[in-house]
Amino acid sequence: MSICWEDGSFHITGEAPALRTRRQSERIGPVPTEQAAVDLVLAEPMPLTTYHEQLRTCGFTERGARAMRDDLTSKGVLSLHKEPLFHGVTWIGMPDHIRTKQEKTESE
Repeated sequence: MSICWEDGSFHITGEAPALRTRRQSERIGPVPTEQAAVDLVLAEPMPLTTYHEQLRTCGFTERGARAMRDDLTSKGVLSLHKEPLFHGVTWIGMPDHIRTKQEKTESE
């Protein structure tokens, strides 16, 4: 049922609601996918904080972004590398790219 405004007052009708209520609404915006999370670092690694920001723009919640990162790193799809400096940057990317970054860090 719906409530409509007619002749200066509200009336209850048997019609379906014209707009969905918040409870009934479906997710609006991009659908977060595993492929979208991988595509962000397909070309090159990025700092982990930037990666999380990018995941948020892809439609992930904060919790969803952390869960996706943990899932992809546990599967070996993505790798992490923390620079051995005090307050060093943690990088996330494809395993080959991270391995190259680690070797470069070790040779310096």
